[in-house]
Amino acid sequence: WLIARPTEQNTGGDIAAVGRVLFEKLDDPAQAASLEILRYNEELCEIHEFKVAKNGKTGLWSIPSHSDYAADAENRIRDVATSLVGLKVLGVVTEDKTEHELFGVKEPDKTSTKLGDKGVGLLISFEDQKGKKLASLIIGKPIKGSEGHHFVREPGRDLVYDVEIAPDRFSTKFEDWIEQNLLGLAALDIERMKVKDYSVLRTTRGFQIEPKFDLIADWNGTDNKWQLNEFLTYKQASGAESLTPVTSELLAGEELNGEKLNSLKTALADLKIADVRRKPSGLGADLKADAGFLNDQESVTSLVGRGFYPLSISGEPEILSANGDLHVYMKDGFEYVLRFGNVAGTEEGSDDNKLNRYLMVTAVVNEDKFPTPALEVVPSKPASADVPPPPT
Repeated sequence: WLIARPTEQNTGGDIAAVGRVLFEKLDDPAQAASLEILRYNEELCEIHEFKVAKNGKTGLWSIPSHSDYAADAENRIRDVATSLVGLKVLGVVTEDKTEHELFGVKEPDKTSTKLGDKGVGLLISFEDQKGKKLASLIIGKPIKGSEGHHFVREPGRDLVYDVEIAPDRFSTKFEDWIEQNLLGLAALDIERMKVKDYSVLRTTRGFQIEPKFDLIADWNGTDNKWQLNEFLTYKQASGAESLTPVTSELLAGEELNGEKLNSLKTALADLKIADVRRKPSGLGADLKADAGFLNDQESVTSLVGRGFYPLSISGEPEILSANGDLHVYMKDGFEYVLRFGNVAGTEEGSDDNKLNRYLMVTAVVNEDKFPTPALEVVPSKPASADVPPPPT
């Protein structure tokens, strides 16, 4: 783009805007209590809305656009708000609104932006704790020949300015605003893993589980190797309707594949959150379903579409998964159960098309690690006649 400094005549006298601070009310980044970003994707013809906000009572940050998931946002909000504090107008480009598309500063609007629209900018808005607008800006195309400069416009005004700003700081990626480490565990603290491999089949009566094997492996810290604790396979017994578990043993000279198990252990420590979905109502924190859950067709369909199957086992609804379960036992007594669902797309920005997958996780404490102390009987108070007199 070739930009010539405008004259007073073609800017309506707003040449005086050059050098002024755009957002005088935003003089302290700590004032910002919420950030909303609207980004238009021309290829998909859709607006991506992202919002992060601070709860005035608890002081905790969450992401309303993602089911109020907890955000790790305080430092990041301060950093991005700082980019607008003291932001100055370096040049006035035009006040002709017919040129907004040319400079990429058309305002994204969830109701009016439509298929084929061009020149739609990135809208960012900061508010304080009372909901008062501190700053709002539409960031457009970069200015060629002026590194770091972009065309910008304030919503509701026609004037287009030249400012120095980095729009990449205003990320709408969910993972940039959260603590991504899913389990927060150290691989060295894993002492046992249990793999439950099974498949879920659709039948005329619903879904049916077909178990394949259960394997429990313990880490032997003395010998630095994995040892088999239990290995169950499932076979059809003569005349039986269901599969029967059969205990299997390693043959002489066989041992567990330590390399695979160590890779699994490392992968658990590296699990990252890519996105979240709110679980259906009727599922508790332990993923146990209430009595009427199976009659809620919308909730059941939501789970099944992501590879989780609510089945009635022993009279109680239980959630099974399309790709099996993994139980992880830690030295400190924590136990994690990971249920692996369907593929949820590829990792954004991945060169080798790494897959994201739906995952349900529950955590419990192994009470056996913390035995109840033995209750000792408190001796009875002696009678006064048995108490010796004080020395004279």
